[in-house]
Amino acid sequence: MEGLPLFSVPYETPFIAIGKIVADSLAADTYAGLESLLRGHQVLAAALLGGGGISALLRELAPMLGTDVALFQYGTRVAGTFPAVPDAEQVVWHRVPVATGLKDRCTLAFREPYRHAAIVDYAQSLVSVELSNQARRRTSERAAAGQLLQDITRGTLGGPEAAARLASAGIDAGTRQTVVMVDVASGHQRALRTLPLPAGWESAVAAILDDRLVLLTGAADVGHLAQDLSSYLHGAGFTAQVGVGGSYLQPHGLRWSYFEAREALTHGRRVNRADRLSLMSLLLASDDVPLADLAAETLDPVAAFDARHGADLMTTLEKYLSLNGSVAAVADALQLHRNTVRYRLQQLIDLTGYDPGITADRVHLYLALKARSLR
Repeated sequence: MEGLPLFSVPYETPFIAIGKIVADSLAADTYAGLESLLRGHQVLAAALLGGGGISALLRELAPMLGTDVALFQYGTRVAGTFPAVPDAEQVVWHRVPVATGLKDRCTLAFREPYRHAAIVDYAQSLVSVELSNQARRRTSERAAAGQLLQDITRGTLGGPEAAARLASAGIDAGTRQTVVMVDVASGHQRALRTLPLPAGWESAVAAILDDRLVLLTGAADVGHLAQDLSSYLHGAGFTAQVGVGGSYLQPHGLRWSYFEAREALTHGRRVNRADRLSLMSLLLASDDVPLADLAAETLDPVAAFDARHGADLMTTLEKYLSLNGSVAAVADALQLHRNTVRYRLQQLIDLTGYDPGITADRVHLYLALKARSLR
């Protein structure tokens, strides 16, 4: 048969001797493979634990496999062995899942052509453990930072003590700081506790407060960073809004920026820049004013009526207030007859006891709507 290797041995050589040579050769190959695998384990573990983290691990793994390696999490490349340039999107990857305990679509990816090697199984386990540890650290750090931020924004901590506490958390109150706030759809808030941040946010301090991710940064290009953050969040599958406050000095400035970012979220866009801070936003931010209770007492009967009858009274009220009380403008916007709008306004009066045509009542209804939107 062509290509079949042939060899001859002296006739007197027993077959058992040939079998022993083959067995010894196979055992030597197996031992060498295991020895090489063990060395690989040691190299990868040393790279990960030596301060280089996952990036160092991937740099050591790539030459072992003879191909580029990358790690993807939440649909985004978070580490790799070649620059993340536009052409990289055309790379064909062989992906293997990495279990992290999160719904993060985490995969270890190898650039084709790729042949499986035993070292990959160990790399998967190392990356899994490291990402799980990172998630736990983020949860703890963001909870602690959230408590600090809560104390400052609610006014229970201020002055030199606040500055010292901020410094211990890595925030220099003597330089301008900006608050960037992330709000995601209901059911996804837990992910914000562990969510890794995209490039550019490495120096930011992250906190969780009121189920929102709050980022404190001294970066000058915060507008571009906020846009990148929004793109990252939507690419990761989140329905998210980003609110950006102003840039201020000192702990009290941090409070202003926080309130501005929170109010900016009410604009409803993917990225929302702060307007001038208003009296309304301060009322909404105050724990001493029971606006949530006011909103519920005033508007829950309207919401219940809409749910039972499909009456759209809440929408009519929102339009009436946003269009400065013009019945004609509301009728045009909702494509209704003016008498229908008037009838709905009378129903609102009957249900709430407040007349949106009276200035004081209109302010009450406006605050109730704003408070309800922040629930």
